[in-house]
Amino acid sequence: TPEQETVFTGCTTLGEGIGSTMSQVVLCIFFFRKHLIQSMCRVFSYLLCANKVNIN
Repeated sequence: TPEQETVFTGCTTLGEGIGSTMSQVVLCIFFFRKHLIQSMCRVFSYLLCANKVNIN
């Protein structure tokens, strides 16, 4: 989505240390934290399902 592209651009700029602002920092932390939590939930549920299959 355009929103994600904007955040990604902000993070790239932040990563290069050019013109980074506090709002970009907050956006990056929020965006990537949300993404990380979603990924961890997928991995966790996958492991749970795998364990159930192995036990049965």
